[in-house]
Amino acid sequence: MIGKAAGLRDDLNQIEAAFRGTPLAGLPIGHGPSGTILVADVDPDRLHEVWQAAEALVPVIGRRPVMVTDDFDDALTIRSEPEQGPSESQLRTFVEAAASSEPWLTYRHNSEDQQVDEDEIGFYARGTTGVDLTDLVPDVVLPTPVSVLERALYDRLLADADLHAEVLGNVRLVTQTGDEVWAAAGQLKALAPNLELSRWEVAVALPAGDAWFVHNRP
Repeated sequence: MIGKAAGLRDDLNQIEAAFRGTPLAGLPIGHGPSGTILVADVDPDRLHEVWQAAEALVPVIGRRPVMVTDDFDDALTIRSEPEQGPSESQLRTFVEAAASSEPWLTYRHNSEDQQVDEDEIGFYARGTTGVDLTDLVPDVVLPTPVSVLERALYDRLLADADLHAEVLGNVRLVTQTGDEVWAAAGQLKALAPNLELSRWEVAVALPAGDAWFVHNRP
């Protein structure tokens, strides 16, 4: 499937002409969902070759390739006419809502409201680095939400230079600390709920990275 960018050509004949002499030549082509151009019947054994050919044509046809499958969506079919998109008023409403929203107020890791009992505190206080922070939170009243316990662990870890250095050495990254990195760590945990590090460990590791790969495994 070739993704659409604003102001670029839609003419199927021009795209088919650009495909000549490439692995995309002769493949069924038509309109796909949401303003895309759909190219069907790609040989599964030639996916990489076809992808490279489509990527090389981006300067010519103005569309970037996106590989999709119909294994889970029987509605993914070629149309002879473009699909009707949203109206201008619908788009304007969407833009206004997006500009005024704060998704992180509601988009949270699903464990944040879980209650931590006394027999579970060691699990959260050790994280995956092997550094036990249980002694930092003797006054936290249990049961308490995971988010409350981990924030207490994080704040007190920042104030203990030796423990902080030990955790930092285990995650092998340099850090600076505070509310912004704590919020970002929570966002990463929400985006990648299978990330094994505890939130306080992510907050320690986060500032040193200039690029993060977020993968929510099935």
